[in-house]
This record gives sequence, C-alpha cells and structure tokens, in this order.
Amino acid sequence: MDSVLVELKRRCALVENLVLAAEESPDLHMQGTFKDAAVVLLHGHWENFLRELMRAFIEDLKSKGLGYSSLPGCIRDTHRTRTSELLYKHMQFFEDITVEDVAAGFHKSLCNNDSSGVVAQAFCITESSADQKVVSKLFNQIGCPDVWLQITEAIFGEKLDEVINAGKGDARFKRKQRVKTINGQREVILAKLTRLVAARNQVAHQGLSTSLTPDFPTIRSWISLIEQLGGACISISKRRLTEIVSVTA
Repeated sequence: MDSVLVELKRRCALVENLVLAAEESPDLHMQGTFKDAAVVLLHGHWENFLRELMRAFIEDLKSKGLGYSSLPGCIRDTHRTRTSELLYKHMQFFEDITVEDVAAGFHKSLCNNDSSGVVAQAFCITESSADQKVVSKLFNQIGCPDVWLQITEAIFGEKLDEVINAGKGDARFKRKQRVKTINGQREVILAKLTRLVAARNQVAHQGLSTSLTPDFPTIRSWISLIEQLGGACISISKRRLTEIVSVTA
C-alpha cells in the first residue's frame, strides 16, 4: 500500500509545480486557468488514490491465503453486491478485468471458499466526487466505521497527546479536552475537503468566476490536506489489514 501513497505525493508535487507556475505568470487570465486546473487535478489525484488504496488493500488481503468464509461480513457483502454493480454499471471504467474474470472470482470465493476470488475492482467504485460520504462508504466496505474520527486521530492524535499531557488538570478533564479537540479538528478537516470538492465541481461543471477562484494559499492548504489524508488513510488501512489477519489466523 505504501506505493499508493508515494504516487499520491508525487502527483501532489506536480500540482504544487502548477501552482508555482501560476504565481509566476504575469497574465491574470492564465493564472486563473492554472489555478482551476490545479483544483481539478488535485481532486482527481485524491479520488484516484482512494480507488487505488482500496484495490491495494484487497489485493494484500487476498495474498494472505485466508478462506473466503473467514473474511469479515462487510467484505463478503461488498464482494457480492458491488461486484454485481460492477458488471452492469461500471465495467467500462476498468480495463483490467473482464466478465469472465468476475465469474471466475465468484466461483472461487463462493464455491471454493477461496478469498483470492474477491474482485478488488468492486471495492474501487466511487460514483461521485470524493467527499466525506464517499470516503466513509469506501472504508465501511472494509470494516472501518467512523473513519473520519480515525483519520483525525492519525493526523493530530500524537501531537495532541503531548500538548494535553503537558497541561494542567486531572485525567478526566484531559480526556474530555482531548475528545472535544479531536472532534473540532475533524470538523476543520471536513470543512476543508468540502470546499475543495465544491471548487472542483464548480470548475468541472460550470467554470469558476474570478470571485470564486481560490487563492494560492488556499490551494496550497488543500495540497497539504490531501497529503495528510493520504498518510492517515494508509495507516488506517494497514491497521485494519493486520486486525483481519490476526482474527482469522
């Protein structure tokens, strides 16, 4: 899964270069065009990262040699329902799988109790912009409820603990303070992602007016956000994979 994060960071660096080019351009119209392109590309890289992460997670899980019946119910349910959707709605988006591959996967998993038959592509379907709900849905597939709380913990938890533990108050007070702070940071993260998705949709479907075009610091803050989200999602996915293997071993 690490290679998926490496690729996301590489692509974020390319978006940063585009923003730099926009800053250096003396043409205001060109600046706006570059900024619009940066917003659309950044969101596209984020959405692609999520799809590739789900694929990598399932492929890593399949490599563990587990019996299909021992997999968590959420994964088996997604395999059955989303693979059906893949067949009649989404096959055109995946060039690396055929109807015959899907049929063989069903046979392996359901008839031979072989988890290697799980169709990874079925877990990669996003259907809309990669907003809060889409991320939650993708991670629910693999048994990660409240993923945004987990993401916030992964990004801020360690530093927050250092600050709170160094402060005054008893253990109960510190626990309450921690919960309040984590919930507040989660809302900040979600608000930033919501603004990025809204800006992307405005560019992609209507075109941004000058008054709506985000400024350079805002776009850079979105790039940083996507890199942070990527790292957190990788950590959560690795931990979840370890949990599944340890329970079924």
